[in-house]
Amino acid sequence: MIKMVERSKTVIDYEKNVIEVLNRNLGLISTRQKSMKIEDDTYSPVPDIIIGPTSFEKGNRNEEYKELLQKRKIKKLIKLLKGKALNADQFSPEVNENPRVFIGIECENSTAKDAKHMLGSITNLSLMSKVGILVVYDHGKETLERIEKYLTFVERKEKIKHVDAFKNVFLITKSNFDDILDKWENGRSLTE
Repeated sequence: MIKMVERSKTVIDYEKNVIEVLNRNLGLISTRQKSMKIEDDTYSPVPDIIIGPTSFEKGNRNEEYKELLQKRKIKKLIKLLKGKALNADQFSPEVNENPRVFIGIECENSTAKDAKHMLGSITNLSLMSKVGILVVYDHGKETLERIEKYLTFVERKEKIKHVDAFKNVFLITKSNFDDILDKWENGRSLTE
């Protein structure tokens, strides 16, 4: 069994490995793209990894994304993520009714001082994706846990009206995400 963690030296290498695994196991197109321009040359950040179909032109593919969520392989991915993500009990893909991508993934090799950066990635994923996945290298787990606790606090105290917007993003450590991908690579995940 080849572990994802053993094959990846940099975040970019890791992202490439994730794309390969997802392309083989989901049957959807996965790509890596850093940014794009939308109408009126407005800059728009995009997730590090995009699993299509996408909707960057005018229009809304939300109904198509809802149908994709019912496919067996996607349901299995969601189930596996719910078993490993820090915020699994709060997940809801219904919060974004006009996403630009079906699944967006950000991979963060961050430390405690990068909490604002992680929060920005969560925001980007929530706004752009039907399903977002923030993968944080294990040394950033404590920061990720603090962010998850903060988002729960913000919701409880009703600090912002639409804090549930972040509920379409899974917060997961790299080792837990690697475990999901390794199961798929070894043919176990779809039968467990």
